[in-house]
Amino acid sequence: MSDPILGQDEVNALLDAIKMGGLNEEETERDPSIKAYDLTSNHRVVRGRMPALEIVNDRQARLHRGSLSTIARRVVDVSYRSSSLIRFGEVQSNMPAPTCISVVQLAPLNGFAAVAFDTGFLYSILDILFGGSGMNESKRVSGDLTAVEVRLARRLVDAILADMEGAWSPILRLRGEFVRTESNPRFVTIAAPGDVMVEIVYDLEIESLMSGTISVLIPYSSLQPYKNRLSSIMASDDDDSEKKEWERCIHEKVLETQLELVGILGTTRMQLSDILNLEPGDVVKLSTNASGPISLLTDGVQVAKGHPEVSGGNTALRLTSPVAGPRWRKKMFRIN
Repeated sequence: MSDPILGQDEVNALLDAIKMGGLNEEETERDPSIKAYDLTSNHRVVRGRMPALEIVNDRQARLHRGSLSTIARRVVDVSYRSSSLIRFGEVQSNMPAPTCISVVQLAPLNGFAAVAFDTGFLYSILDILFGGSGMNESKRVSGDLTAVEVRLARRLVDAILADMEGAWSPILRLRGEFVRTESNPRFVTIAAPGDVMVEIVYDLEIESLMSGTISVLIPYSSLQPYKNRLSSIMASDDDDSEKKEWERCIHEKVLETQLELVGILGTTRMQLSDILNLEPGDVVKLSTNASGPISLLTDGVQVAKGHPEVSGGNTALRLTSPVAGPRWRKKMFRIN
């Protein structure tokens, strides 16, 4: 058997000290440089900045302007204010009741996140949708949200999640999913009170009718696996998704452009006196051979050549030697 940690004499000395109250005496003064630390605390030391997250937040604010303005039928100005680290217990204490806070999932991030906005914003949009001016100054002291308000909140949150997916796409392919909406922050238990949250705040204003904020709460622990991406300046400056989206839209609009195609049967040069003397029945000799190809032009630029034919009772041109690139196919072009 191994030796005991304390000897019998030491055990007896401790028992005697307890009986005499020696262990209840005040402790000697501690070194001021020594600080107590609670090992059971959930406090987390957070180091490092995430510059890519700042770029994502700015991009998300721009997307919110369009989506929220469409729903509100008014111009909604959204600007990114700040992102900070805060404990979830403080968030619950600072939020007024009632408030509109929705629980969401942001796959592949672990756990749940939350989207919260002022109830005044919700009431103003509701007033506009029902034909009002949007200047709804009524404030509800307590009570749950009505079914209509919950449905509108769901629509707003869905738009916010769609914008988040687009804003985060250069960093991470998010998939937002609505879970539920609560009016009391105490009922939202997406994290322990001591857990650190990333709080992203946006300021919004509806045509000077009202102003408020939108807050997005994401557990800091869920961002830890992707901290390298969020800390990379190169990743934050990468705006390929927005660039590709613009390229796609421009490409689609260009393909929808209506162009006039002109088939040139032939050309010739004549003096003005000969042109003035032309009469019905005169024959004008063209420079083009009767069996030669005909040029197809658009806006004065030759795009192809072909031979004249008849298709469906109309004069047509079958392409034989396209000059506009390999994407052209041999097809029938109708010439009116």
